[in-house]
This record gives sequence, structure tokens and C-alpha cells, in this order.
Amino acid sequence: MTVDTSKLSFSPFALMFSLGLFFLLLIAYWPSFSVPFYLDDRTSISDNLLLSHGSMLELFHVYGLRFITYLSFWLNHQWFEGTLLSYHVVNFAIHLVNGFLVYRLTSLLSEQFSTGLSVRQKTLLPLIVTAFWLLHPLNIQAVTYVVQRTAALVTLFVVLATLSYLKLRLNKFSFLQCSLLALSIICGVLTKQNFFVVVIFIVLFEYYFMASAKRLIQYSILFALMVIALAYPFYQELFQALSSLTKETTAISRSDYFITQLLVLWQYIYKVFVPINLQLDMGVELVKESTGWHFLAFLAHGILISFAIIQRKKIPLFTLGILWFYAGHSIESFVIPITDLAFEHRTYLPNIGFILAFVALLSALKLNDKVMISIALVIVIFLAIATYQRNVLWQTPFDFYKNELSHSPNSPRSNAAFAEQLIKKGELAEAEKLFLVSVQANLKKGQVTVSALNNLMKVRFQQGKYQAGVQTAMLALKYIHQPKDKSYTLTTIAYGYIQMGWCDFALGLAKSAVKLDNSNEQAKSYVIHCNKVE
Repeated sequence: MTVDTSKLSFSPFALMFSLGLFFLLLIAYWPSFSVPFYLDDRTSISDNLLLSHGSMLELFHVYGLRFITYLSFWLNHQWFEGTLLSYHVVNFAIHLVNGFLVYRLTSLLSEQFSTGLSVRQKTLLPLIVTAFWLLHPLNIQAVTYVVQRTAALVTLFVVLATLSYLKLRLNKFSFLQCSLLALSIICGVLTKQNFFVVVIFIVLFEYYFMASAKRLIQYSILFALMVIALAYPFYQELFQALSSLTKETTAISRSDYFITQLLVLWQYIYKVFVPINLQLDMGVELVKESTGWHFLAFLAHGILISFAIIQRKKIPLFTLGILWFYAGHSIESFVIPITDLAFEHRTYLPNIGFILAFVALLSALKLNDKVMISIALVIVIFLAIATYQRNVLWQTPFDFYKNELSHSPNSPRSNAAFAEQLIKKGELAEAEKLFLVSVQANLKKGQVTVSALNNLMKVRFQQGKYQAGVQTAMLALKYIHQPKDKSYTLTTIAYGYIQMGWCDFALGLAKSAVKLDNSNEQAKSYVIHCNKVE
């Protein structure tokens, strides 16, 4: 029996590389441990009474298909008293686990599907893919922005499910892998709806890489289409119900969303290679009429996918990476309308595939190992610096939102978020202008943001612009109908009347707010205050 000495000689480097990567990752994310809560963190975590007083059963009843994520927040609160550091440490730990799973997945794929690579290169490729993915600043939202633990957790279960499936499919049967596959499916389904991308990737993998399954998949698709065509005239209500389940919003048509995503996907790809000017709010506008640019974007996607499929025998890892990338975006960036058109955290899962495809192409150039390692180290250091700087920016909300506004001056969210920071500095007049821009921009789209309207009212009341504040209140009540939102709005109006010294009006409004939402503590405090005044 012979021993592969090249593999043995490379092991110390792999160990050193892994340790170096860990410490580099820790340095890059060290500033994130002191990042405050942002935006949805407040409603989902810091102000969420269910995390402190609710049971697991109540969590499941309220959050359903996102139960696992909120269970993790609940455990954070129960075990660590909800300290900010504990949330960040858990997010970082999940990111590390994901990195390990990405390494295991790419190692398996490299071993099974790399052609023309030496044992040394097969060992090097997964390390580079893992390093690029772990340190890429596009992943910051899924790690530093606490509430986006959802994206990190669903990635964990998608990668674990895929890894377990491939081991069962390519290697011998294992009870352990069956158990891991079943566990990851259950947890993934209860984490986020886009866990379904694992099914899409597996079908694509079977179709293009397992010849025995190709005909079965073709017949299955044909049979499914026939059943749908025959059943549709008799079960139209059922199909309409299914259609509504695959829409987060009815304000956006599937065609408009799809056209918009054609360019959004290229923005995501661009940011992989040029990770600068990253934003929480990408400021993407809905496209209602396609242009030549959208046709070219569609054509370019088709060319990339076709090229990847054609190269599946020569560069199979490139093909697998591209299939993973598009499968990963198939739920959130295809034909299922979502209110927020683009977010960087949506690239967290798909970019595993895109980075694999990029490194596979780089490996196909047959570069010398030392040259390959040198290129990888330069990229890794650049990514680590970019991630560190981005995390430092997240530490200070004022600087963070100022940066957001500079990149998206017309974004309603960016204007409203920076206005809130200006209020904290006492710059009420400037804050009012930005809130007004935010409200008007949303109204042009036929949308209403409750928080922006209420903050506009409040800042006007604080400046003594009572008439303007009441006018904003009338506008708010015209558009806001949800009980909780209406309760919030009535509370803000009550605040205005208290400022004017009209507690009799404020008392009635505050009582109405409490009736609409019994958990509205601010409204309750106004009732107590006005009762004392009277």
C-alpha cells in the first residue's frame, strides 16, 4: 500500500491556514460585538415581551415558520438575560459553524467532482472558498445585524441538509446522515421559508450530474404540468389560495418583481467582486416597464447559466456553484413578490455557490500552488479589512445612517433612519425635513410607513408646530387601519395635545389607544398623567 505524501505534507499548512483564518475572522468581527440594535431589532428583540414573558408554545403560535429563529432569541434572553453581547456572540458562533459546514460541503464536492486537480489542489480549494465566504463583507448583515440571524440559521440548515443528502447519494447509507437530514429539514422549515431552495438545488444536481435521475425528473415535471392543467378549471379557488401563499405583498405583481430582480441579481454579483459602498438599504426602485437594460440582464443570466451547464464535465465545480447561486436566489429574487426589493443579507446563502464557482474557475487556470495561495491571501486580507471597517461603521448609528443616506438620498428608509439620529442630537428642524421626504416618497409609491408618519408628527409637536402636527395626524389616520398601528398613532396625537396643554382631548385618545392595543405602555402612562392633571 502506498501513502500519498503530498496530502500529508499539505496538512500542516491546512491547519495553520484554518487557525489564521479563525483569528482573522475574530479580528474582522470584533467591532460587531458592541454594535447596538438596529431597526427591526427593536420590535423583534429588545421590545419583544414574548422573549421575556412568553413560553415556547406561545413563540410557536406567533412566529410559526420562523419559530427556530425566535426560539434562539428567546434562549438568548432566558440564559443570558438578553445582553446585547450574547446576541452578537451567538450570531458569530453560527457564522463559524456555517463556515465549517461550507468547508465540509466544498471538500466533498471537490473530492467527487473536481477534474484535473491534484490532491494538494483539492485540499486547497475548499480552504480558499471557506475563507473568501467567511470574510466577505456582504455577509455582515447576516452576522452583525442581530435580527438577520434568520438568514444565518436557514443557511446552516440548508448546507447541512445538502451535505447530508450528498453523502447519502454519493457514499454508502448512514443512519447518522439520515438523522441529520431529517433534523435539518424540520429545523429549516421552521426557520425561514426560503429553506425550500435546498429542494431546487437537489433537483438541479440530480438532473445535471446524476444521469439515472434525469428521465425521472423530466417525466415528473411533465406529469405535474398535466395534473395542474387538468385540475385548474375545477379547483381555481385552491390555486388562487396557493398563489396568495407565495406572495408577501399584493402591491407588487410577479412580472414587475421579476423584471426588477434581473438587475438586482447583477448588483449582487457586482458586490461580490467590488464590496465597497455597501448598504443596509440598497435603494432599489420597482420597475414597471422593462427596458433594453433588463433584456440584456436577462440575456446575460441566460448566457452565464448556459455556459455553466455546458462546462459541467470540464469544470463541474463551476457548474455546481452557479446552480447553487441561482437556486439560492430562486425564492427571494425570482417571482415571489417581497416588499423589500433587495437586501445584502439575501446573498449570504447563494454566495457560497458563487464563490465556489469563482475559485473553481481560478483553479482551472492551472496556476502554480504558490501563486494560487498568494492570490488567495491578498484577497483574504482585503476582505478582512473591508469587513472590519464595515463593522466599525455599524458601531455608531449616526455615522452608519449618515453613510446610508449618502448612498441612497431618495430612500424613504434612509431618510427616516437618519432623521431619528438627528432628533437625538436635538436637530429637530433637519429631522423634520428628512421625515417629510420619507413620508412623501412612500406616498408616491402608494405606501405608508407608520413610524415615519408618527415621528414626523412628534417632531412637529416638539417644535411647537401644533397645526402642522395635527394635519399630519389626519393624514396618518386616513391611511392607518391596523389596530396596533392605529393605537401607536393615537398615542402620538395624545402626546401632541398634552404638549398643547389639552389633557381632556389627550385622555380620550390615550384610552382609545389602550383599547386598540392593551400592551401600549406609553398610552397607559398618558392616561395616568392626564387623570392626575384633571
